[in-house]
Amino acid sequence: MEIIYTKGWSSRRRIILEKIPKEEARNLYSRGRQFSAVTGEEGKPYCFIDFGNKFIYVGFLDDYKRNYLSYEYLKYNFDKIILKDIYSWKYEADTDNKQLLSRYRIAADGNFTIEKTNYKTDEKTIKRGRGVIEGRVLWEDYPEFDNYNNIIMIKRIKTV
Repeated sequence: MEIIYTKGWSSRRRIILEKIPKEEARNLYSRGRQFSAVTGEEGKPYCFIDFGNKFIYVGFLDDYKRNYLSYEYLKYNFDKIILKDIYSWKYEADTDNKQLLSRYRIAADGNFTIEKTNYKTDEKTIKRGRGVIEGRVLWEDYPEFDNYNNIIMIKRIKTV
């Protein structure tokens, strides 16, 4: 899988905002500054990874380059990150019309909340669970530069 370093990914326009050289991205990474990486093949991105000062956001893209699944990791310290939020969107066929949003908020102890929003009916449901998600699925070593395989695994927990 190819990695393209960039200043960001535009979800609205579905494009890379501005490519940056790998060495510039490495420098930003080492200083804890913001940059993005887009993985996949030319013209068919798999996901984008936004590195921030205190978070890492991974957005998975479908064939229409819509963000259909995302993981938000919180920096625990420089060596560890924890999966904090998972968002999953369902769209109407090949349109940008969202039908359903499922948001999983996860605590370090494995407790979680699932919020589901139906955009057509404006209905929202909330469910809570206690200690169901195993800690080893939540915690990751902070990814090394240019090696993001552990944070871009789609099947992290059974509910996704």
